Amino acid sequence: MLKISVVSQSREKTILQIEGWVSGSGVALLEQEIRSHLQAAEQLLLDLTGVMAVDPDGIDLLRRNRDRLRLRTGSAFIWALLNMHGLKPEKG
Repeated sequence: MLKISVVSQSREKTILQIEGWVSGSGVALLEQEIRSHLQAAEQLLLDLTGVMAVDPDGIDLLRRNRDRLRLRTGSAFIWALLNMHGLKPEKG
């Protein structure tokens, strides 16, 4: 299950808190949210500190949008996974 919450929103930057598993139908939901928020803000920060796992489709989604996304993670596992795929997350 995936939970997505808007933490803050402005024309310059939106912060979304992502919790749970970025997999299956959650990837499509996250893709819709990313598209929607990138139309309204110049930059989108995904706070992934509550993410437990990211499947290959989730990694692909993040890689396709990496030019306009910032990623923050707390888990060493998620940080290593994203870093291994060239996504350079910030440690939160």
